[in-house]
Amino acid sequence: KPLTKLDVQNPAPRSYRYVGWTLGSPLFSDRRVRWAMSHLFDRDTFIAKFYHGLQVKAVGPFAANSRYSSPRVKPIEFSIPKALELLRAAGWADTDGDHVLDKGGVPFRFTVMTADPEVSVQMLTLTKEAMRKAGVAMEIKVVDWSTLLALIDEYRYDAVMLGWTRSPWPDPTPLWHSKGAVPGGLN
Repeated sequence: KPLTKLDVQNPAPRSYRYVGWTLGSPLFSDRRVRWAMSHLFDRDTFIAKFYHGLQVKAVGPFAANSRYSSPRVKPIEFSIPKALELLRAAGWADTDGDHVLDKGGVPFRFTVMTADPEVSVQMLTLTKEAMRKAGVAMEIKVVDWSTLLALIDEYRYDAVMLGWTRSPWPDPTPLWHSKGAVPGGLN
């Protein structure tokens, strides 16, 4: 039998990666700071470099073509100037000239953890440079999955990069509602 070559593309992949921030941290308690951090992830480069252009930017907990997804919700753009504007509005500035923003004597330094030593680390390495340009000192730490889960349950982390696969019939409540932010919960 002759071989047939097919080009099959998934118009809306169900999996996505995200960074979870410790909202109780003085670094990430301000919503403007979390928005600033979101502007420092170059999703277009991630999709081109790590997914061969075949991924779709996530804009929320629902797949882009889901009936639950709003076309009015747009992806957050990669923009170091927008990130800096938000950080400054939240009171962060480089007051001591060390190229790291600080606020109240606290430098903007944090560690993001992942259990994925490959793609997540590559994405975070690219992001680390954008963070540096914005005056944020980000470190990357790879830990095994069981250690990561234990640290998350004990709230002993600054930020974590994780992945998730959406259900065809999604209920985002367990992942994103505050009632899931308990030991053993998914938020």
